[in-house]
Amino acid sequence: MTKVGSYSLLLFLIGITFFLSLSLGVVTINPFQILLSKEPDFQRIIIFEIRFPRGLMAILIGGSLGMAGSAVQGYFRNPLAEPSILGISSGAMLFTVISIVTFSFPTFSFLTYYLSNISAVFGAILVMLLIYFISGKLGNSHSQNLLLSGIAISALCGGIALLFVQISTNQQLRSITFWSMGSLAGVTWDILLSFIPFCSIPTVLLIFQHKKLDVLLLGETEAKLLGINLKGLKITLLASITMLVGGSVSLCGVIGFVGLLAPHLARLIFGQKHLDLLIGAGLIGSLLVLISDLLARTLFQPIELPIGIITTCIGVPFFLYFLIRKKSIIL
Repeated sequence: MTKVGSYSLLLFLIGITFFLSLSLGVVTINPFQILLSKEPDFQRIIIFEIRFPRGLMAILIGGSLGMAGSAVQGYFRNPLAEPSILGISSGAMLFTVISIVTFSFPTFSFLTYYLSNISAVFGAILVMLLIYFISGKLGNSHSQNLLLSGIAISALCGGIALLFVQISTNQQLRSITFWSMGSLAGVTWDILLSFIPFCSIPTVLLIFQHKKLDVLLLGETEAKLLGINLKGLKITLLASITMLVGGSVSLCGVIGFVGLLAPHLARLIFGQKHLDLLIGAGLIGSLLVLISDLLARTLFQPIELPIGIITTCIGVPFFLYFLIRKKSIIL
């Protein structure tokens, strides 16, 4: 299949899944019938106030995590690298918990959404810089030490986050629980709009860096000899990755393994060039999160599963398979 055909198929599958997400749930609704009707009823409210923004958020979150995973793997030249494994998600989670427990703006709810976004992005940046610094001090095996540093810092962030959970109020605890396991429940148009700057700006930045990422695959020394500004590239990539991951975690929690699975599937379909890889991983990530959210809402109705459970059940077997098959990468 050609690249155009692959893109078309992914967009078609996203459209079909989005339509199903509008239709299926505790209440089964025909969206076309609702669109043709002008009478405000409860089904119309379900479609336009609950399921529509939730479906769009799934597309944005999945695309953000897919592109972030591609950028992480391209930057570190390690197919096992992924934002949650590197501890970026844990740093974002920690600072989001701190913002929920420390600050409260019950009147200006829109300000609260942006505060959690900013806190998560700051935490993701701080953890990424810390992990990069520690891994550089451990020796020359950069990729392996990076993963080990990420595991350690991730555990530390998780412990500190639990400390803040213990001192939180019941309302704060409910807010933390809402997103800590990954969930799109409760997404509104305000929440969706608050996330757009955190996904659109880094997406554009990453797309413009695709040629430099291709050159970086040759190695840092070769890229420097070819005229690549490595320092500027690294700053751009790290800032973009942390914005995507931090914004996603702050609003919808830790949705694991999308950033690992989407780039590998995109690489199988589109090859190694980062323009196709970034766009393809974004589309595949959107499809994965859409499908996972649909399954989370419909498998055990009326109980809704955390979306992180679905993505983890899909991602862990793939990760273990790839780890066993490509064990020479990290050993």
